[in-house]
Amino acid sequence: MGWGPWESVSQGQCTPGGPITAVLTKPNQLALFLADPGGGVYTASGFPGVGWGPWTSVSEGSSTPGGDVAALLTANDLVALFLSDRAGGIYTTSGSAADGWAPWTSVAEGRSAPGGHVSAVLLAPNRIALFMGGIQGGIVSTAGNAVDGWLPWTGVSEGRSTAGGTVTAVLTGTNRVALFIADPLGGIFTSATVLA
Repeated sequence: MGWGPWESVSQGQCTPGGPITAVLTKPNQLALFLADPGGGVYTASGFPGVGWGPWTSVSEGSSTPGGDVAALLTANDLVALFLSDRAGGIYTTSGSAADGWAPWTSVAEGRSAPGGHVSAVLLAPNRIALFMGGIQGGIVSTAGNAVDGWLPWTGVSEGRSTAGGTVTAVLTGTNRVALFIADPLGGIFTSATVLA
């Protein structure tokens, strides 16, 4: 069986080659997220071959043009989003296209490169762990949620990447997380732990 033809997703626009994040929110329903060429954060819902709803703003959020928007399904049709804004501040919101979005709030006053990558894993229904290349290139982490608050950002085993560099985080078991990075020289490194 071959691939179907490419189809437009509601005439959405991003920067050339920019990241588009997709989350399966319920059977046959995807939510897409991106930062458009002006840096506005937008979402559209639908499914390939079935159709797509219009692109709508996510609480008027903003990042750099084509900046990375991380998304994590935290409950049925409830998505948490994370990004680094134009000034490098780390922000989050949660909600859905059907029910709307909460205001953007700071994640423990975190800082990274403008538009930098934030990785998220769900440890428990109300506990999210975040990882990123911090403003000085060190690998940093926090855990919590927007309602109950976030722990302070802390370093991860003196790991080094670039400011805003991608930290790939994988949940490998109950509270077990493995991280993967490319260091400032391009070497590939990993670290793993059990988060309490």
